[in-house]
Amino acid sequence: MNFLNLEYFLAVAKELNITKAANELNVSQQALSKHILNLEREMNLILFERNKQLELTEAGSCFVTYAKQILALKSQMLTQMSDIIERKDSNIRIGITQARSSVYLPHLLSRFCRTFPEAKVHLTEDASDVLFDNLQDDKLDLVIGIEPHDRVNFISTPLCIEDYAIMVIPEVLHRCLSPEEIQELQTRPKEVTIETFRKCPFVCFDRTLRIGRIFQDSCKEIGFKPDIIIESKSMNTLIYLCALGLGVTVCPRVYLEIAKRQSNIFRAIQVFPVTNMPMTTKIVLTIQRDRYTSHLVREFIRIANEEFQFSQNQLHTGTEIYARRSDNEKTHGKQKNIRF
Repeated sequence: MNFLNLEYFLAVAKELNITKAANELNVSQQALSKHILNLEREMNLILFERNKQLELTEAGSCFVTYAKQILALKSQMLTQMSDIIERKDSNIRIGITQARSSVYLPHLLSRFCRTFPEAKVHLTEDASDVLFDNLQDDKLDLVIGIEPHDRVNFISTPLCIEDYAIMVIPEVLHRCLSPEEIQELQTRPKEVTIETFRKCPFVCFDRTLRIGRIFQDSCKEIGFKPDIIIESKSMNTLIYLCALGLGVTVCPRVYLEIAKRQSNIFRAIQVFPVTNMPMTTKIVLTIQRDRYTSHLVREFIRIANEEFQFSQNQLHTGTEIYARRSDNEKTHGKQKNIRF
């Protein structure tokens, strides 16, 4: 048995089709079939039922679990050996959702790559569920995003809290609210509730998304039915639609701060707290529990903790997010770190 046999077996087990698996592995069907047969002879087991469509036998299903564990141990061994001999072609595989990637990674990666110029960063931008599956399958070293449901196989450390806010431009307010209502809004912004905007159209997250469900369920709990005219899965799209005057939206403040840096069109957006239905998302950095974590990954986690703490401080004090420190300024205060 060798590692190549295991990799080929898992590809066939995933696709349950020799042709698709061969194309994915970039090998011939004949060569792939030979590897599977050799593995079955060595194990003295039938791993696949060869009917009209391949199916895993009971032994094959069991072997999938062990093959994944063996390859994961191989990967950890190579990573640790790489650390020991201090190779200069170190790799780090980071998973993050696309919307958060554009907000959180530019300055973080800039500092990390300046500190470790030998590092090769591999980014995967996808849905959270896909990212956690990839982390479990040893295709990623870490994931930045929401907390995983699986607390047994993963360990997370907090990075920041995304506070949501009501966003709207003055044009929409003047179009939908009376002068008295606008005056009340401007003089007592901290007393604003979501119902204040009951006469306004809303552009919201699609209900199939977690945050979309949270918003609409929260509205339902307080007996408020927003006039939703557009639903979208894109954070950037919602903020842009809001800036163009299509309606009110509810988004994390940090995304608006970044958008303001990119275009003056977003500077007209006014922000109000969501007082009667507070919405927040805890952002964490997640790794696999009981997996060897390389020196490079540990250093990335350290830098991430420092950068996120600094950025949160800037946001809470009203300073533009990710305003940069001078080169000689040092970070003070204790940092939260994952213990390995």
